[in-house]
Amino acid sequence: MKLLKLAPILIATIIFQYCSTTSGVMKEKISGSWTLATMNENPINRMVAVPTLEIDAEGMRIFGNAGCNSYNGPIESLNSEKFLVSDKIATTMMACNKENIETDYLQNLATAEKYEVKDSTLKLYNKSGKNILSYIKNTNVANHRLHDIWLTATIDTNPINRMVMAPRLEIDLTEMKIFGNDGCNEFNGTIVNAASRSIKFGQISSTRKMCENMEITNKFNAALTKVATYKLDGLNLFLMDSDGKEVLSLIKGD
Repeated sequence: MKLLKLAPILIATIIFQYCSTTSGVMKEKISGSWTLATMNENPINRMVAVPTLEIDAEGMRIFGNAGCNSYNGPIESLNSEKFLVSDKIATTMMACNKENIETDYLQNLATAEKYEVKDSTLKLYNKSGKNILSYIKNTNVANHRLHDIWLTATIDTNPINRMVMAPRLEIDLTEMKIFGNDGCNEFNGTIVNAASRSIKFGQISSTRKMCENMEITNKFNAALTKVATYKLDGLNLFLMDSDGKEVLSLIKGD
């Protein structure tokens, strides 16, 4: 009798574990950065700016560039077959002087309801089953989650004194720039390159105030010049030097 009572629980546990595993594999396959290859089964004219799509299946959001303007928004529904974006997709409002396919691309993206991932190809289908958009997966691209505001927690693994203002770092992957405050001065600089695990900052400029305690400021600025690789773990960002030694750890700031 006890075995009979346990059976439904065991079956439910197995089903839950199977569904969780399947969901994880599905999200891993569709997540990442993609470049448009065809629209309505026609190859994309490579003489125009090619739209991109970045899918964050865990966060249920999409990002990308439509050919001129950047866009982002929530994913309304996602399972092993269904891919439905929200009608609340936001775009920047730049005036686009060069030829582009932005309007047609966004209209097609809004009608996507199903998807298929095979090898390095993602295909989106509309309600009637027509392949409206297909993409090729990009490799070695920067994790979009870098694009955020980060508050410094440690420098060279030493915790920041909570009695002082923690340096703030804003990473803008769209413009390939960084901004922030080093605990005393405002700074800005360029991102020389950013890939799946590496990031390198270029020349950094800052204001020239002298604050009462410059120790944290000086250590933070010195650490920025050493950054070569990174790792993201939940809401935490770890920046390492070329030898893999942690020079900064930061926490998502908003």
